[in-house]
Amino acid sequence: DPGHQKVYDPAPEPIAPNSYTSKQRVAGGCRGVRSGIYEHDVAQDVGLELKRLLEAEGATVVITHETTEVNISNIERAEIFNEANVDLAIRLHCNQSNDRKMRGAFMLVPVERCTNYYEYNVKAAKTILEEYLEETKLPMRYKEGMTYRDDQTCFNWCTRPIINIEMGHLSNPDEDMLIADADFRKTMARGLLNGFL
Repeated sequence: DPGHQKVYDPAPEPIAPNSYTSKQRVAGGCRGVRSGIYEHDVAQDVGLELKRLLEAEGATVVITHETTEVNISNIERAEIFNEANVDLAIRLHCNQSNDRKMRGAFMLVPVERCTNYYEYNVKAAKTILEEYLEETKLPMRYKEGMTYRDDQTCFNWCTRPIINIEMGHLSNPDEDMLIADADFRKTMARGLLNGFL
């Protein structure tokens, strides 16, 4: 699931089944502080390249969208994965921080009570992140590169294994310029592929 889309959708949707708490259907995402590249363009580019690489290895790939000119909510993205009965869903995002020195990649996984696949999700996230960092030479953010979340709409509605990678910080000027390079985005996709394999 390439994160975000060209036009964000602030309309509310429930954060989880039977929840009275809501979040916007699709947040706007971030933008490179130096390059000006949009997160949705990075995610789409890496997602399409990853799809190509996985299919070349014989995988069946379900991608939530192949263009940023869509309006697909976080619940709808989860439902795509559920209906396809995927073996593993991965959400592709970039991060931002008020601290421009902050950099690196990390994973988000659903907390244990939010999924039937907690151990599988953690193993997949750690494996894919390790290979991603090896290929891209980006640093790891956070202890063991992992954060555990119960506030992600797509996580809460997904009934299949699911993880989310923050592929780097667009708020860090140097990392932003790396990510903005088309060849480096191919390297990012290769790192993810290595983790899947």
